[in-house]
Amino acid sequence: MEHPLPNKRQIPGSVLSLGLLAISLVFFGCPEASIQSNELARLVIQYRDASAEFYPTQASSLGLHEYDGYLGPRNPEQIDARVKQVKRFRAQAEAMKGELQNLEDEFDRNILEWTLKEELFDIQTLQVFRQNPLNYAFNLDLSGLLLRTVPDWPQRASAIVSRLEQFPSYLKGGRKSIGVPPRPVTETAIRSFRNLIPFLRNDLPIEMKDLDPEVQTRLERALPKAIHAVEDMATWLEKEVLPKDSP
Repeated sequence: MEHPLPNKRQIPGSVLSLGLLAISLVFFGCPEASIQSNELARLVIQYRDASAEFYPTQASSLGLHEYDGYLGPRNPEQIDARVKQVKRFRAQAEAMKGELQNLEDEFDRNILEWTLKEELFDIQTLQVFRQNPLNYAFNLDLSGLLLRTVPDWPQRASAIVSRLEQFPSYLKGGRKSIGVPPRPVTETAIRSFRNLIPFLRNDLPIEMKDLDPEVQTRLERALPKAIHAVEDMATWLEKEVLPKDSP
């Protein structure tokens, strides 16, 4: 099932930065009007929106609920496209250096440039998507959507089902992207995926109640496929990836 990304909505200006497995809103709560340079404000908004699309589970955890139902792209081509995108943003930020009219804007530009460099370091140098399969396990955590009180339950329930529907394609992309991670990381990831299975099989169905009939039908279709995808991922890491790295 296709899950097109949500339409953008006007929210307080913010920069989403990747920071060691998570992104944070660097300018959270900072109104766009506080950035005097229109060019810088546009760049901040463009990076924010593009980051939310690539890291929707982190955006969701920061309160951007239009991304609640998404896992994000993770196949190699999409990761390469993200690197190129961030490099373009960085080039634009660097071109503004020394050109802004006030100290506050230059400070914001510096933060943005640092954020862009950090993300490139994580993807290209640390190779988080190749060398840390835990990244993929973390994004399958549904507890935040279950435990929140906002938005209302029907919207959160639909978002949970939407994520479940994306488990197979998301993990398929992960399998294409993962290389040969350090053995302890792979072993920890295997445990994480294995531990997720009883939650999906036993606990989640208990929590998923008072559903709209259409959402209930989608859940019944998606959950077995999601469980199977997680099982396959754990088995693949155990049998195909782990033996490639010597103890």
